[in-house]
Amino acid sequence: MDRAGDPATLVARRRYAELQGDEGNFEAARDLLAALPPDLRRVLSADHPDTLAARASLAQWTGMAGFASATFGVRRAFRRVTLRVQRTLWRGRCRCQGCAGRAAARDQLAALLPDLERVLGADHPDTLDARWSLALWTTEAGDAAAGRDQYAALLPDLDRVLGADHATTESARMNLDWSTRLAEKQPRINGF
Repeated sequence: MDRAGDPATLVARRRYAELQGDEGNFEAARDLLAALPPDLRRVLSADHPDTLAARASLAQWTGMAGFASATFGVRRAFRRVTLRVQRTLWRGRCRCQGCAGRAAARDQLAALLPDLERVLGADHPDTLDARWSLALWTTEAGDAAAGRDQYAALLPDLDRVLGADHATTESARMNLDWSTRLAEKQPRINGF
């Protein structure tokens, strides 16, 4: 059997890449994940949950790779916390770096979201997480008003599906406040 086309091998490759990212090797995670979706589409299908998960991970680590030049102390702290808390640390401390990575992450998630909604459903936790991430990377890419609007649209669904006290719901509520403050500070474009 061709091990490179084995579904378990492909999933293991994704998990290994994600572990690289969890350890702070953002570029390595991004690069390993970039090669994976074509193989997953070929072996499993474009709509298989593992293919969609790999695309979502690629988007996340593409965005995080923009933060690779952050200070060592923040990077070390990053390694000690969960991915959700990691995102919060980086958002608060590393705003000035990696705009290209953030825009790429935003674009990848925007392309992925219709597939997640079609295959998993609008209320699936992975779909909701992708919407949360899209709002994050939209804001981080410099469009705080659009990120604010995405968080505002997401919150009622998170409240309904996960509950008001769920960590993801609370995080989205905090990020709505954050993106609202940023949107108020951003200059208006074309008179709007």
